Amino acid sequence: MKLRTATTLALAAALRVCATACSKPAAPAATTAAPAATTAAPAATQAAAPAATTAAAPAATEAAKTVDFPAGKPITLLIGYGAGGGSDITIRTAVPYIEKALGTTITCVNKKGAGGWVAWEELTNAKPDGYTIAMVNFPNVFAGYLDPSTGRDKNLQSFQLLGNLVSDYSCIAVKKGDERFPDLQAFIDYAKENITTIGTAGAGSDDEVALNQMIQATGADKIEYVRGAGWSEMYPAVLGGHADAAGTNVGECFAAYTNGELDVLCVFSEERSPLMPDVPTFKEVTGTLISGASMRGLAMPAGADPAIVEIFDKALKEAMADPKLAEEYVAQGLLLDYYDSADYTKIQEEQEQVIKGMSKLMGWE
Repeated sequence: MKLRTATTLALAAALRVCATACSKPAAPAATTAAPAATTAAPAATQAAAPAATTAAAPAATEAAKTVDFPAGKPITLLIGYGAGGGSDITIRTAVPYIEKALGTTITCVNKKGAGGWVAWEELTNAKPDGYTIAMVNFPNVFAGYLDPSTGRDKNLQSFQLLGNLVSDYSCIAVKKGDERFPDLQAFIDYAKENITTIGTAGAGSDDEVALNQMIQATGADKIEYVRGAGWSEMYPAVLGGHADAAGTNVGECFAAYTNGELDVLCVFSEERSPLMPDVPTFKEVTGTLISGASMRGLAMPAGADPAIVEIFDKALKEAMADPKLAEEYVAQGLLLDYYDSADYTKIQEEQEQVIKGMSKLMGWE
C-alpha cells in the first residue's frame, strides 16, 4: 500500500508539471537552512517568470527556422556518473522522447569520475556544434571550479545550459533494520559520539552540501565521507557494511527503499516527498530547514549558435510535455521538473552565488 499510495500522489504531481511544461517557470528561490546558511536547492513553489533572459540563454531567432540541425546526424550525450545511478536513469529515460523531438539518434556515453568533471571537461573542450552534449548536475558542477584545490579554469560560463529535466531531493539512507539508526535523531546522536561513514557522490555534490549544513546545525561532527562515482557505488557499500549510510537522492534510493532493502531517515526538502510520504523532512525532526536537490539537466559547450540552442529548447519542451515521460519518471522514483534554457541559466547563476557564500562550510577556504 505504501508504494501504491506514493506512486499515485507522485503521478498526480508529475502530470501537473507536464500540464504546465510549456509555460515559462520562474527561477526557484534559495531557502534558508542551518543558521546563517542557505541552500542551493529549488523552492517548492514557483513564482512569476523572470522579466529578462540572461545572456547565456539566446533568444529565439529567425535563423532557427532555416539552420540545418541536427540534419540526421547522431548526437553524443556524455554522462559523468556510472550506469544505473540517478543521473544515468534520468537522462536515459528521457532520451527516446528527445530523439523523437529532434529527429535523430542520441548515444549515451558514461564517463564517470572527478565528481562528474571527467565528462564536463570533455564537453567544455568540444566544438559547440550541438553534436556533443552532456547531462549536468547542480550544485555538483560548482565544486569543480569553486574549490581552488581543483585548479580548474572552467566556470559556469563554459557551459550553454539547455534545460533542466528533474530535481531530485537529497536524503539519508541506511541499511534496513540497522539497530543503530532507527530514526534520524538516533543517527545524529550516534554521529556526535562515533565515527560515522557516509557515502556521497563527491565533494561539492548536493549530498555533501546538505550534509555539511546538517553537521553545522546538529554538531554531528564525527561524520566522514566515502566519496564515490555515484549511487552505483554507494548502494552496495551500504548494503555490504562498508559505509554506515548514504547521502543520496530520493530517486536513486527509491527502488531499494520500496523493496525493503534500505530505510530512509529523512528528506532534505521543505515538504515530504510524495514518493516517500512516510519519511519525515529534516525540519520535522530537528526544527531546522535544510533543502537540497540535484538539478539534472542538459548542456552543450559555450559559444553555440543561438539557432541551435533554440532548436534544443523547443525539442526539450516538446519532450518534457509528453505525459508518458512523467509516468516513466514516477515509476523510477523521479519527478519531472522542467525549466527551459533561459530559466535554467538564471537559476544556476543565482545558485552559484549561494554556493560561493558557503565556501567556508564546504572546506574551500
